[in-house]
Amino acid sequence: MALKLSEKLFFWREKGREGGSAPAVKRAGKKHQARLFIAAPIIAVVRLLYLAGLLRGLDYSYLDFLFNLRLVVWGIQPIDERLMLAAIDNKSIEEIGNVPWPRSVYAKLIDELFRNGAGLVVFDVLFPEPDKRFPEEDAALVAATRRWKDRTIHCFYEEVGAAEKSGIITVRQMMPFEKLKAVGTRVAFVDDNKIEGSKIELSNDSDGTRRRTFLAKRTASGEIALSLGAEAFAALKGINADKFAGNYPDEVQINFPGIIKTITQGQKVIIDEPYRRLPIADIIAKRLKPEEKKLLKGAIIFIDSTATGYYDHHPTPYQPKTPGVGIHLYALSNLLEGNYLKVLSSFLTFILIIGIGFLLAASLERYSAGVNFVVLAAVFLGLFGTSVYLFVYQNIVFHILAPFLSSFLVLAAVTLYRVAVEEKEKRWIRSTFGQYLSPKVVALLVENPDAMKLGGEKRLMTVLFLDIEGFTTISEKTPPEELTKLLNKYLTMFTDVILKYDGMVDKFIGDAVMALWNAPFEQSQHPVSACLAALEIQENIEKMSAGEAIPIRVRVGIHTGYMIVGNMGSAARFSYTAVGDNVNFASRLEGANKFFKTSILASESVYEVSRDNIAAREIGDVRVVGKETPVKIFELIGKRNGKADHRLESLPVWEKALAAMRSGNFEEAKKGFWDYLDRRAKDPAAERYLKLLELGVKDNFVINLTEK
Repeated sequence: MALKLSEKLFFWREKGREGGSAPAVKRAGKKHQARLFIAAPIIAVVRLLYLAGLLRGLDYSYLDFLFNLRLVVWGIQPIDERLMLAAIDNKSIEEIGNVPWPRSVYAKLIDELFRNGAGLVVFDVLFPEPDKRFPEEDAALVAATRRWKDRTIHCFYEEVGAAEKSGIITVRQMMPFEKLKAVGTRVAFVDDNKIEGSKIELSNDSDGTRRRTFLAKRTASGEIALSLGAEAFAALKGINADKFAGNYPDEVQINFPGIIKTITQGQKVIIDEPYRRLPIADIIAKRLKPEEKKLLKGAIIFIDSTATGYYDHHPTPYQPKTPGVGIHLYALSNLLEGNYLKVLSSFLTFILIIGIGFLLAASLERYSAGVNFVVLAAVFLGLFGTSVYLFVYQNIVFHILAPFLSSFLVLAAVTLYRVAVEEKEKRWIRSTFGQYLSPKVVALLVENPDAMKLGGEKRLMTVLFLDIEGFTTISEKTPPEELTKLLNKYLTMFTDVILKYDGMVDKFIGDAVMALWNAPFEQSQHPVSACLAALEIQENIEKMSAGEAIPIRVRVGIHTGYMIVGNMGSAARFSYTAVGDNVNFASRLEGANKFFKTSILASESVYEVSRDNIAAREIGDVRVVGKETPVKIFELIGKRNGKADHRLESLPVWEKALAAMRSGNFEEAKKGFWDYLDRRAKDPAAERYLKLLELGVKDNFVINLTEK
């Protein structure tokens, strides 16, 4: 817990500049910085809302806008020319009959496609049950699949039920019927969900629109399976599902190429997808034109329905009803072209939210809202241009609406603040900080409000915890009225001394006090100030408790380290305080006084800075509750070159014994500790070290504190 050398040098340098031991409060600039009071909470809220996903609607809307802007300005993006759809369309249904068709129809389709040179046939049609009425239909489909099994992909579906209270999720897996599956053809999933632990995740975004798709997932049976598009890609690459999952993403943002809009003479808008399609009826009836047959050479053909009322559909950025097969087809095209969308890290969005917001607030201190509006507009035009370029030419999504929202709110709020609130600020500072800061620090805050940080800030600080020893026993023996007077008297004294040394009374916790130094202003020697306050409190206790029926004693713990300091709590009720591991450590030191029968314990980080001003006895290495690494702690004895303290006389004896023990001169150490006990009877630390030495312990001198 000791301070680093660079931190020690900082204190020594500052002490030399100030020319004395009294704490120096660093004056901040007089100009009020609205970003600390207005921008920080707005930015924090926007950032938290973004992190929590509550602003995803902005990102979704912006992405949809980019898709439609690209379609209008740059047109439909190319897809892999091999991709085609053999469609169960209205024409085919009129000729062949209503769906479901006899399975021999699909058998003929498979044979006809491969005879015309198709490279891969991908079914987005389920065959989960055998045809018990016409088994010959199953036999035809199985035979055709077997003939072309290396280039045919069938599909399965996992129907997932809602999770029960027990956490159990019911999954109904609809695989190709047994004989078809036994052929050994590739099988891929066509559902849009996956199970992660006890949660069901859908590929639809929270607004219900499909912008992404799962490529790989672990099925209910525990195996890795690929989606229809990913399985087709794996087949073309000659790899299996496990190898795909190890080399490609399991989920992608789909780079939709666009849609074709046709306006009829009756002003009716017909929307169509840009991939080629052929009616199944024309294929199996061998009515294809020469140019259509040519298209089948090496083609990757998906089989699904486009007939009205016969296909699954999903809302996408371009239209509310996109055929489900298009999702798989576009995913395959994106994999083949390597152009699926990559979304820039949300960390960059966070940086923009924070950076632009604070820069804007700082700029508002010097320039008018009108000037800042123009500058902000220019900045976001630049960001917008960058975002469009990345999307159109690099297939990268760069979200900018959350930073824009944050900046707009900062611009509006800071402007309103400067008009309506700034005059009330001084009264607020006095009422808020006057209760726990010294008057001169409050005066500096009123004059320089920009020195106070709103929100959390990591800062090197000193924290002091003080507790009245045996207060429970005292309260049991004292009437309530007298107890209240007694407590108020001592808490008033504690507060006066802390404020005298420019500390901040953070809070009262019953009979306990928590105080901070080096906030909200920087103080070059805050560890020294805390030590001087603790020693003066101890001196005052001895004087004040002389006439008490029950003598009052206090326990104090002091520690210096990095903490998070700022206004914390709810929007309606908050306090300026510090939190963090180092705050907890100071509290542990206060409790450690019970073990050592001491009054004031400080960490090494405090003593290393204060040793020229404060006399202290090293207790040794201790391990407190919640800590694994032992640290050195010190008992404060008094001021150097100050009032004589009888404990100072025995300090050299203690230091000599401790040094002998650490150097391995155990006989000399035992002699020294006995000598110390002759001077300071029943000292717990000395007695413990002697006990360890008598038992022959040579290396385990760490004191474990088992109580907080």
